[in-house]
Amino acid sequence: MHVKQILTAYSGACFVPGRVALKAPFWAWSEVKVEDDVNAEITNPQDEACKTAFCEAASPEFQKVAFSAENILARRVLHMFLYGMVSKGQRVEALRIIEDWRELIAAQSGV
Repeated sequence: MHVKQILTAYSGACFVPGRVALKAPFWAWSEVKVEDDVNAEITNPQDEACKTAFCEAASPEFQKVAFSAENILARRVLHMFLYGMVSKGQRVEALRIIEDWRELIAAQSGV
């Protein structure tokens, strides 16, 4: 990955690793509109066509980074760093991130 890959936030730009910057346009095919569901099964043919078009256009490296559970989690952590945990909803999301991290590590280690 290159330093040139930038994730733009509402308050400005952040230089972040490619694993955080390369994000699938999941909002185009996800009914829930959250990145957690980027790998969920798609039932709508129009949404399936949109995701297929993205996958055909994106490089294998981009797809690997965009759809990886680890990288999705890293993007959620970045969001916490940028916007903090001011509201109850943000604190709940922080706890969800911790739990999702524990589940990911357990799944990878076979526990």
